[in-house]
Amino acid sequence: IGKWHLKTDPNFDYYKVLPGQGSYMNPTFKEKGKGRVKMQGHSSDCITDSVLAYLKNRDKTTPFFLKYHFKAPHDMFQNAPRYESYLADVEIPEPESLWDNKNNGSIATRGHKDELLRYIGTSIGRRNLRRNYTKNWARDPALNDDQAKRQAYLEYLKKFLRCVKGVDDNLKRVIDYLKENGIYDNTVIMYTGDQGFMLGEHDYQDKRWAYEESMRMPFIVRYPKTIKAGTRTDAIVENVDFAPTILDFAGVATPKYMQGRSFKSILETGREPRDAKQ
Repeated sequence: IGKWHLKTDPNFDYYKVLPGQGSYMNPTFKEKGKGRVKMQGHSSDCITDSVLAYLKNRDKTTPFFLKYHFKAPHDMFQNAPRYESYLADVEIPEPESLWDNKNNGSIATRGHKDELLRYIGTSIGRRNLRRNYTKNWARDPALNDDQAKRQAYLEYLKKFLRCVKGVDDNLKRVIDYLKENGIYDNTVIMYTGDQGFMLGEHDYQDKRWAYEESMRMPFIVRYPKTIKAGTRTDAIVENVDFAPTILDFAGVATPKYMQGRSFKSILETGREPRDAKQ
């Protein structure tokens, strides 16, 4: 339920997904057996309403598997109107590399005499002449370059955080449902994203550059029956490992056609097996 962004329809017992990238406001969904269905409101709210409807109407005599995907916080950010005042008066310090990017690529991305810097990567400040966020949120020509960069950074980051606040609040609605129905501690919850993101670091936005901020992804798993709270690991896992891990928790063997491998033991012990990925 939620964002799908693939050309083929999901092959699940039930689905209700956004076609393509989907819309932030008043989104249209493709629902199995019903076709196109339009909902009113912010996509994070609509997706969560659909998730709760599924949970309430499911067959409660059997286990369930649910993929709950938000569009937010995909750029260009649009938050629900109720979050417009969130962080409005808060000053947030900029990352050091927004101002002094000591590692901004090689001759291939900088040019022999740095002539490519004005064209590489969508920038927060005015560095990129064609694609920069001062055009969105710092249009006052009286602002010097540093002032425009600072204003664009704050507006850009706050729009992102307002979208994330909407995700957090909606996720709480689903967690509250699980608690109220006595299944919270008997549900494996995996919380992740599709990539990291740069929010001004290196004077970039987006995720298309191989820096740590982009390459590292959030990944949190909760299942108190076998996973100790606070366990952390530096183990390397990949998205192809998700399905084998979920099957492992369900007591199902990994089919031979799957390329990934379960990391259930890493979650439960915090230790990597000897043959773990390096």
